[in-house]
Amino acid sequence: MNDYTKVEDGTTDQQSNPSFATSDFNGQFALVMGGYDATNFLDRTGVLEADGKGGLNLAELLNRTGAVTVPGCLPGTYSVASNGRVSGSVTTLSPNLVFYMVSGGAGGKAYVLEADTLTQISGGMAEQTTAVVDPPGIF
Repeated sequence: MNDYTKVEDGTTDQQSNPSFATSDFNGQFALVMGGYDATNFLDRTGVLEADGKGGLNLAELLNRTGAVTVPGCLPGTYSVASNGRVSGSVTTLSPNLVFYMVSGGAGGKAYVLEADTLTQISGGMAEQTTAVVDPPGIF
């Protein structure tokens, strides 16, 4: 639908893999997301670990309109389509996370969005080159 009252922008990246597999989503990623849901504006930063087998762990710091919380370690699951679209579910966060992989394996990065009703939250993530040793509150 064309709406002359709205302006949108974005970015694109060429995917590095012709096809993706579950094992390509593997490693420790720095994650940042922002936007709003039915309640308030929010942003989250954290560490997301994908095990390459369909398991996730997220340790996040959540800022909801100035009220900062640390929900702790949130477990989850994911599945990978061959086109690089990852469907994820993280306990107490969202059953509707979508990751679009740009590259898999070492140095992987992805765009992420929360596809819940009345929610416009998106962001990105990049694999960390070295793991954080015993990050507080997680794993």
